[in-house]
Amino acid sequence: MNGGFICSVCDEEVDEKYFDIEQKRCILHCEKKENDWYVISSNGEKDWNEKKVDKFWKYIQDELDSLYKLDLLGDLYDFNHSYEGVIFPAFQKEVEYNPYVDNIEDLGTNFYSYGVFETPQDYIEDINKIINKLSIKFISCTFLDFANFKKYHFKREIVFDKCKFKNGIALSTMNESKVKFTHCGFFNKKLNFNQSIFESSIEFDNCKDIDFSESEFHKEFIFKNCSVRGKANFYNTNFKGFADFTGTKFQNAHFEKAHFEDIVIFAEATFESDLDFKNTKFTDKAIFRDTTVEGQLNLREAVFKDEADFLDINSNKKNRQMISVANRETARIIKNFHDQANNIIEANR
Repeated sequence: MNGGFICSVCDEEVDEKYFDIEQKRCILHCEKKENDWYVISSNGEKDWNEKKVDKFWKYIQDELDSLYKLDLLGDLYDFNHSYEGVIFPAFQKEVEYNPYVDNIEDLGTNFYSYGVFETPQDYIEDINKIINKLSIKFISCTFLDFANFKKYHFKREIVFDKCKFKNGIALSTMNESKVKFTHCGFFNKKLNFNQSIFESSIEFDNCKDIDFSESEFHKEFIFKNCSVRGKANFYNTNFKGFADFTGTKFQNAHFEKAHFEDIVIFAEATFESDLDFKNTKFTDKAIFRDTTVEGQLNLREAVFKDEADFLDINSNKKNRQMISVANRETARIIKNFHDQANNIIEANR
């Protein structure tokens, strides 16, 4: 875009209407300040300036429209796209299609846009959904309000790297590719995928505060080296693919009626309170090697259909203190592993 205004963050030249002269930043990278972009309402929520929010998303949409037109012409060869350092305001309100009033133009919100896009074959598209075909990276982005991605069905990997979510995030249950979170922070609201079904892989790395109750993960679930400082809720969660919790620290983990249908790894994970796998089923191998449970471990109501590995499970990582068990059945399950592994010393402890 021509206009002679250069953003001090991205060095892009933008039109004056998309430029904050005081901050010397484009609309993507400028700070969305209180009493300018929003005011705090009586209930403590942000009341956003709709005109500014619409202008922000128009800038996003114009860029995606350019990519969409290239794709329609067969000239889009790089499906990688990134947003770096972008400060996102509120997402625009989503509207459902009503065939009685034909409100299709109202569906062009956020990463979708409405327009007439004609191909050389005169095939006409009304809604630009190119975002679903791109491999998107959000790098060091901040989402100041609820990040609503539920309507997007991503076909390529989506990565959130070093992003901050100030008011939670929602994802579609129909993504066809991996969604990956690395070194992200979630503030005020939990990362909540309650009652969700994921057909694709999902990966988390070093994130906080989660609720996966009543959810299904059909492919691999990677939750490595995370730090969960609140309650991690896995009530009635079904892991149909490989699940990896290696190196994760849980302050308060709740597993009840969970089902691990493939291999699950808790190696070198730390649980800072009691750990109870109540009515949880392990259909394939379960690995608790070098796992630390600082409270009591309760496996009395867990069901192991295959091998379980409890080598060097402990209650203190530094001095390898023996694990504290809640009942005899838990002790029997662990002893049975050591017996089968011919670990005589551990079996007789």
